[in-house]
Amino acid sequence: MKISTRLAIVGSTCVLVALAIAVSLGLSGQQVAEGVRKNRAAADLVESVAGLRHLTLEYARQPEARVEVQWHSAYRTLGAALERAQGFDARDEQEGIAQIRAAYDKSPAVFAELVRAQRARQAGDGDRQVLDEWAGRLAAAMARKTLLMMSEAFRLQDLSREEVAAAQRRAFAIVLALSATLAVVVAGSMVLVFRDIARPLARLRVGMLRVGAGDLEHAVGGTGSDEIAELAREFDGMSALLRTTTVSRDRLAESEARTRLILDAALDAVVGIDGDGRITHWNPQAEAVFGWPAAEATGQSLADLIVPERFREAHLAGLRRYLDTGVATVLDRRVELRAMRRDGGEFPIELAITAIRANGVVSFSAFLRDITSRKLGEMRLKEQLARLNLLHQITRAVGERQDLRSIFQAVIRGLEDDAPVDFSCICLRDAASDTLRVTGVGVKSAPLALSLALSEQADLSIDGNGLSQCLAGRLVYEPDAAQVPFPFPQRLARGGLRSLVIAPLQSENRVFGVLVAARRAPQAFSSSDCEFLQQLSEHVSLASHQAQLHGALQQAYEDLRQTQQAILQQERLQVPGQGACVSLRFAALAPEEGLAAPQADPDEKPPPLRILLVDDDPLLLRSLQETLEAEGHAVTAAHAGRDGIEAFEAAFHAERAMAQGDAVDADEAGEGGPSGRGFQVVVTDLGMPHVDGRQVAAAVKALSPDTPVILLTGWGQRLVDDGEKPRHVDQVLGKPPKLREVRAALARLVERPTSVSTGNTETSY
Repeated sequence: MKISTRLAIVGSTCVLVALAIAVSLGLSGQQVAEGVRKNRAAADLVESVAGLRHLTLEYARQPEARVEVQWHSAYRTLGAALERAQGFDARDEQEGIAQIRAAYDKSPAVFAELVRAQRARQAGDGDRQVLDEWAGRLAAAMARKTLLMMSEAFRLQDLSREEVAAAQRRAFAIVLALSATLAVVVAGSMVLVFRDIARPLARLRVGMLRVGAGDLEHAVGGTGSDEIAELAREFDGMSALLRTTTVSRDRLAESEARTRLILDAALDAVVGIDGDGRITHWNPQAEAVFGWPAAEATGQSLADLIVPERFREAHLAGLRRYLDTGVATVLDRRVELRAMRRDGGEFPIELAITAIRANGVVSFSAFLRDITSRKLGEMRLKEQLARLNLLHQITRAVGERQDLRSIFQAVIRGLEDDAPVDFSCICLRDAASDTLRVTGVGVKSAPLALSLALSEQADLSIDGNGLSQCLAGRLVYEPDAAQVPFPFPQRLARGGLRSLVIAPLQSENRVFGVLVAARRAPQAFSSSDCEFLQQLSEHVSLASHQAQLHGALQQAYEDLRQTQQAILQQERLQVPGQGACVSLRFAALAPEEGLAAPQADPDEKPPPLRILLVDDDPLLLRSLQETLEAEGHAVTAAHAGRDGIEAFEAAFHAERAMAQGDAVDADEAGEGGPSGRGFQVVVTDLGMPHVDGRQVAAAVKALSPDTPVILLTGWGQRLVDDGEKPRHVDQVLGKPPKLREVRAALARLVERPTSVSTGNTETSY
């Protein structure tokens, strides 16, 4: 009998057994799935009843409309869970479902009684003691009903788990029996393979080795009618044919030598690999790149020698896939990968692999090039571009500010977020006491600054090391502050800051302050980092000088305006026979508005408002928040433009969802729900990094066009006078704003009715 016929019989038997196992597993799996589905349905019931019970007890303790709405929602959720609880066909299961449904149907009436009792308690209708006892009994009745439903749901879970366990036991018994049958079939096939296949193949292998070694007179010999015997006879015929031909081994050796010389002279590392992934060729450049001599590398596995451990499995899987299917992902193209030297160090390489098929044998030639220098150059270029981009962002943020505090906060915020540094501050020089005073500290650096006594307005003595050198106009870099025996570096080292850079802030050849940046790791600043900080300090110095000039010009402008007013007043008083001169200005009437609204009294407090305050200056933010809260307003503070937008969106959507929920309550209960919690006014700074005040205002108006937006800026009222008020802004105030100005702006803006659209309802302020 042919071997293929015998193997077909064995295979058919195995297939039938496997099919029987699959059928049994499928049936058992259906039973298990049904039990699991029931278990999940019971779990949903437990969860829904637990939520209903919790809300019932919460309403008994704190009868709020919100809890009532949530109770009805939980009740509907429980009803949906009961509708999904299908397939409980057993008698015990049907009884449990029936008891749960009975308690479920009675719950609304009891809860309605509880609601009436609680409302009566709140309204004071009737005897307080009687109402308390009535509410307590109703709450206890609801608790008993929910407890009954939970008990039955738990019992349904137990029944479903027992059903799953029974199905699993039946499946195990069936699979065990069929597996034993399959084991017997496999054992028989192994005997067949060893006797009729393995032994003849071993003789054929010996014959192939001997013929391959040059013994063309060797004959395998094959008797029988199976396939292996036929193969042995064909092999003997091939050996007889080979005896009639010869091959020029000298010419073959000469060609191989020429090819080897070409590969050895290549400037790239050239590695030959056989189908098993073992190295067959290793040229001198490969020795220089990887550190392995050719004698040691040849014969070793390429994966173990130069492929990092985390990539080896993927490399071997790709090799097996190509040998099995011919599908390749890295052949015949250049790719960049990581390789490993003899000392274990990794480095980037550029790799090109070509597959060679000759006489049915697959081998590979790999051309590798060390690209460490190129990668370092690319990385330096990216770092420089990133620093230039950061410098541009900080410069843009600084350019939108006109006061020193805001400028310093923009610089420090940019360093903390994008450089990044672990600590940053700016100190200004006090020429009278020859000390440095901390003027600006980053938000993230504030806790560490407090522990190091480096909070704002703290004074620093100028030691003989970094601070004095920096005040002389030189940038100072200390790679390890713990090794510097001077007070300021030692103070930073005690806070865990090891590396330190101090850059001078100077204007007109005079150093007026320093920029301090520190990181926790030693030697954490590169030469590029120091160069960036030097450039940044120059930009900050220029911006500070411009801010001082701007302040001086504004003061001069104000002095000139007051002087002109005083001169005009004196001239009017000195004209004989002329009475007092009164100048009246009337606002033009808008086409649809009719008469203009009267100007708000700046000393009159507006009604309490919900205000969103957005500013990246922590001191101004905290001061303005405390001032507004003292006025009776509810203030939410955001430290950046993006945080402000997210806070407004969250409050807006929460108000919208709450308003929609109130509409449902009004339809069902006949009365409105609680008011919304959106913001009535947004106050934002103009100049902030990443997301500025214009973008905050645009985002607010996109969601709620009627919400007033007040913009704070160092340009102050001049921005309005010049006709440059940004879009989406209702009022512009100088920074820092005065309380009278803030009161007047809030009073004017809230005079008009503003609304926030919330879908089906509209909430008016």
